[in-house]
Amino acid sequence: MYMKYHDGGLRVLGVATAFEDFDKNTLENLKLLLATGEVIGAPSRILAESGRLRPGNKLSYKIPFPIGMDTLLTFGPLTHDKVMDFIEANIPDFRSYIEKDRESIYAQVQHYLKRKQFSEKTFEE
Repeated sequence: MYMKYHDGGLRVLGVATAFEDFDKNTLENLKLLLATGEVIGAPSRILAESGRLRPGNKLSYKIPFPIGMDTLLTFGPLTHDKVMDFIEANIPDFRSYIEKDRESIYAQVQHYLKRKQFSEKTFEE
């Protein structure tokens, strides 16, 4: 889209965020990507499998627009309040459910949040 429409005024701002490989989602690796086109972590495997990388795990193109770095948050210890905050943010009528369903939802959210050590601030919001 950028290449096609930037002369007509389209402006693109990118946000580097992670779905996995949180340890590789660093400012240094983002700078490497933007300077050299080198892709690190799971994206390099996925792009390589589809034949979309040059040797050295490099993109065949430059990213021509500004990229910002998402903020990596650590989730911290799981508490009842964190579970309820998540539920209430995502299921506004949670308290109107019957007790059995509330317990089931609570257990599912608790399981989900236990596996979630990190999150990306902008992506999550």
